Amino acid sequence: MLNNRNASISGKVYFTLLELLIVISVIAILASMLLPALKHVREKAKEIKCANNEKQFGLAFNLYADDYADYYPDNYPISSGGTGYWQDFKFLGTYLKPGLVSGSNVDYYFPCPSATPAETYYSQHWFYALEMGVKLKKRLVVQRPSYRGILLDYQCRSFYGDMNYLDETVAGRVVYRHSGGLNMLFADGHINYYKKNDLLTNIATLFNNNP
Repeated sequence: MLNNRNASISGKVYFTLLELLIVISVIAILASMLLPALKHVREKAKEIKCANNEKQFGLAFNLYADDYADYYPDNYPISSGGTGYWQDFKFLGTYLKPGLVSGSNVDYYFPCPSATPAETYYSQHWFYALEMGVKLKKRLVVQRPSYRGILLDYQCRSFYGDMNYLDETVAGRVVYRHSGGLNMLFADGHINYYKKNDLLTNIATLFNNNP
């Protein structure tokens, strides 16, 4: 009673150890509720940034086709008789980032923010791949462009639209970076998000190589 009277007279309020423990417990509970939500927001922001990267690639593909008789760029190595991969500066560099050094890869400047250092293939970091069914094809011959997937999150530079190339357990293949899913660019320029099961279920529609 005397202690309470002295606290009242001095104008100071003291907390007991029990009261402090209760406050700390409440803060801990609130933090445990908020942190997962904040993590989800952070991952969603990375997914949106990745989708924006793919959108930029889609615009560059169209600008390239406007300048080169309506064709998509090549996607095959020079050493094997091709003219190079789609990321090569000579194809999209001018449209994506003027001033890029010749010989550089354009996706180096547009990395997926959810990619991890462990995602390497032959000691190289790749973030997106172009589907081989559209290389050196004219835009006008791509059937149902709003349904035709052409580029997605990947650990290499190119892929074929079949089950084998969409198996994330194989090195250098597809990677579901965004909460168990990935972003995909379509021939008409829009982006869709796919969970793994949804992607595998719709392979025949998304990558109809007629083309």
